[in-house]
Amino acid sequence: MTIPIEVVYKETREISVKKLLKTKEHDGFIVHEKPYRSIVKAISWRITGTLDTIVVSLIITGKIKVALSIGALEVFTKIIWYYGHERLWNRIGFGRVKIQRHEYDI
Repeated sequence: MTIPIEVVYKETREISVKKLLKTKEHDGFIVHEKPYRSIVKAISWRITGTLDTIVVSLIITGKIKVALSIGALEVFTKIIWYYGHERLWNRIGFGRVKIQRHEYDI
């Protein structure tokens, strides 16, 4: 099994070894979001967004059946759009900082 690690040489010549999970710094670890996390985030966001769409549709049309129909349709289309958007942004380097690291097989 290959475990990516980072060896950090501090000014005191102490060596700190960290297991890397890539991409975001969190509690001293670099964390990478897996695709399934994006799926769960997309679903939770769509629940919120769909409730909003239903309420706005109800206010505009005054008809609960129409509002629920609109909400039912857009929940599926927007999950797909959000997932694609999230995965695309994971490929874009804008706002990210590169950290030099060394990888070793253990």
